[in-house]
Amino acid sequence: MAAVELENVTKVFATRARRGMHFGMADYPSSLVSAVLYLFYGRVLEHAALRGVSLRVEEGEFFGLLGPNGSGKTTLLRIVAGLTPPTSGSVRIFGRDVRELRVHEYVTYVPGALAGGAWVSMAFSAYENLMMRARLLGVPERRVKEVLDLMGLSEHAHKPVGTFSSGMVARLEVAAALLKDAPVILLDEPTAGFSPEVERAFHEHLRDAARAERKTLVYATHHLHFAERFFDRVAVMKEGRVVAVGSPSELKARLGSSSTVSAKILPRGPVEGLAERLRAELERVEGVAVRQLDEHFWEVRVVCRDVEEAIMRLVPALTRANALVRRIDIREPTLEDLYLSLVYGEAREAA
Repeated sequence: MAAVELENVTKVFATRARRGMHFGMADYPSSLVSAVLYLFYGRVLEHAALRGVSLRVEEGEFFGLLGPNGSGKTTLLRIVAGLTPPTSGSVRIFGRDVRELRVHEYVTYVPGALAGGAWVSMAFSAYENLMMRARLLGVPERRVKEVLDLMGLSEHAHKPVGTFSSGMVARLEVAAALLKDAPVILLDEPTAGFSPEVERAFHEHLRDAARAERKTLVYATHHLHFAERFFDRVAVMKEGRVVAVGSPSELKARLGSSSTVSAKILPRGPVEGLAERLRAELERVEGVAVRQLDEHFWEVRVVCRDVEEAIMRLVPALTRANALVRRIDIREPTLEDLYLSLVYGEAREAA
C-alpha cells in the first residue's frame, strides 16, 4: 500500500512585483491567489516551485528526494505534511486525501532548521526535553525511554543537551519525531554541515530505528555519498519537476555499460556563458554535464561507451573553448554520475 501518493501536484507562489518592473501579457495573474494580490497590490510575480509532480512512496520504504537547492524538495515535503496547500493536484496519505485527515497524526515533519536543535533547551537534559514534548503530545513516559534507546541516546539521557555534539542533537530531534508514533517521517536536510563520521553515525541510528518501527521515511537531500546504501528508491528533482525515479541500482542501469570521462578545466577567458559555449562545442557528444567547481575551476563530464573516442572529441572541443585541461579522470558509472547528468546536463522529464 502507498504511504504517500502525489498526483500531478503543482505549487505556484505569488509575490507582489517591485516598482519599476515591466510586464507583458504573460505576467498577469493566472491563479486565484495571484488575482487577489493583483486586486489589492497591483501586478504580481509567480514562481512555480512544483510543476506536475507525481510520486508514490510505499509503506515502510526509505525514499530519497535528491536535487539541488531550489529544485522543490522542501515545498514537496511541506505539502505532504499539510503545512502548504498545493495549487493543483492531489496528495494522499495511506489512500486518504490530506484535506480529509488530521495530517499530524500520520506524518511527522523535521525541517532542516529544527534538526540543528532550534527547539531544544540546551540547559535541560535530553530526557527532560523529550518529556516536555511528550506531555504536550499526551505521550507516556515509557515512549520517551523507547525513543532514546532507539536513537542510541540512553547513556546520555540525563546529560545537558548543551554538551551534545551536532550529530547527537540531530538524533535527539529524530527521537522527538518518533514520540507520537506517526507512521511517516519527513526529513529535510537533517545533516547539513555535519562531518562525515557524525553523518554516518546519524544515518545508522536513523535506519535502525525506522526499520525497527516500520516507519516510512521521505528524506530530502542533495548529498549523494550515502544515497546508494541508504535509500530503497530515490526521485531526482530539477526545477520543480521529477526527472527520474527508481532504486539506485535501477537508475545506474540507465547508464548501461557507460563510463564517465571527467575533465577539470581552467578557463583562459571570460567565464560568462562558458557552460553554453562548451555545450555548443560538444553538441554532437551525448551525456554532457558542465558545472563550476569553485571560483577558478570548472568540470566537464561526458557519459560514454567509448572512452577513447570521447577523449578525442573532448580535448579539442575544450581547446576551441579556450579552456586549459588540468586533469582527466575515467570512472565506472555511479548514482552521482546519473544525478549530475540529469540535473546539470540536458535532462528529459521522467515519463
